Amino acid sequence: METGKYLSAEQAGQVKGNEFKELAAQLWYLRQDFGDGAKEAGLLPTVDGVYMQRGGFPEDTAKLEKLLQSPEQLAALRCLPGEPGNPAVPFSPPQRHFAPA
Repeated sequence: METGKYLSAEQAGQVKGNEFKELAAQLWYLRQDFGDGAKEAGLLPTVDGVYMQRGGFPEDTAKLEKLLQSPEQLAALRCLPGEPGNPAVPFSPPQRHFAPA
């Protein structure tokens, strides 16, 4: 890629922006698909706040894209709500444990 064989320098510079755009769309669709339990649990409060403004897909995903580019907001997106009175706890994907063969 450094030689421009696969992507031009201009295209390579746009890759990160495209990743933010795609992730913003995926977060918007994820929030749209929330069931009652996820809504009541207050999952993804930052995404929920943008979604509930009801600006529509293009406007909401543009807002989410900007939030993803902010280190502070990105850290907030990586947290789940804690117990009442406790701060949010960092999200960590579930670990699979396999029994030895």
